[in-house]
Amino acid sequence: MTNLNQHTVSLIGNMRNLDSNLEELIRKFNSLDNTFENTEKTLLISKKLNNEQEELFKVLTKAEIDLSEMLNISYVGAIAKVSHKSIIKIKEEVNQSKTKVNELEAIIKSHREKLIKFRVYIEKTIKALITIEKFIKKEGQLVDKTHKMNIQLPESRYKNLSQERLNNSSKLQINLLTVPNKVVDKINGLIPRIELNTSEIEKLCEIVDKVFEPIKKIDTEINHIIDIKDKINEALKKVLSVSYSGGKTTLPIKKIISQKVVTTGINSLTESAVDILEPLLKELLLNTDKIKGIDSCLENLVEIVNKLKNIEQDRKEIKKSISAFIDKNNPQKTFDQVNEQEG
Repeated sequence: MTNLNQHTVSLIGNMRNLDSNLEELIRKFNSLDNTFENTEKTLLISKKLNNEQEELFKVLTKAEIDLSEMLNISYVGAIAKVSHKSIIKIKEEVNQSKTKVNELEAIIKSHREKLIKFRVYIEKTIKALITIEKFIKKEGQLVDKTHKMNIQLPESRYKNLSQERLNNSSKLQINLLTVPNKVVDKINGLIPRIELNTSEIEKLCEIVDKVFEPIKKIDTEINHIIDIKDKINEALKKVLSVSYSGGKTTLPIKKIISQKVVTTGINSLTESAVDILEPLLKELLLNTDKIKGIDSCLENLVEIVNKLKNIEQDRKEIKKSISAFIDKNNPQKTFDQVNEQEG
């Protein structure tokens, strides 16, 4: 015996399922919108790093020039040479790094802009999905109500005709919902993949963020060396004098430390000059030639770009799927076909 309610019952369950999945999709899109907003801000780290390295490079260049002016000064030049060598090495490292970061920032910037545009798209899509979800809910309630009314009719030929007509209509609607159901399920599966990638990007950015402290530390040390260089130059201009029986020797410190011939009083002046210069030269010495974490920072930025490319692929797939759902297989439009066929 033919079951006159088979397709109707199936349609009711089908529409409830689609309604539930649409509600879940709307929730996920709202969450994704917020996630992308946070990710956009987090991804500014490459721009910040690029700017920090540019500024550090300028400071290193100034320090390199300043110290090069001191290399041939007696006593001072030996210490200046050590720091000068370290600064050149750090500068080379920063130059290579900032070139790479600049390239990566250009790529990351394009992805930030795409995320901003996609957020606009998401917000627009959410409004369309809410409209469709309300339609599905209403239609599902109407089918359910009509089905219950038919069941309650007294047994008769008219009841069978009414049930048969509803069943045939339900069969058509089930077919029309096949694609929408698959599309919504697919998108609901894609969004968690995007969320996973954004979560991993956040973690990678946290690691990249750790390089800023070493950069600021080096920047502070280099600026201090520049300041000390100025103090040393001032000290070198300072005039010292020593009196002895038969006369007095007066010379600026720069000339005192460069004396090759021992003259009366020069040893005493040299000792005084050293006492003045020694504390300053200790501060001129740079004990490192590398910024901690630069290499791993670049590796993590590259990985961030890879994650963004994954998001981009899923983003394109979502837009394609949304188009298949809203534009081509929108239940609000396709259900009109049923009315036309029945009419």
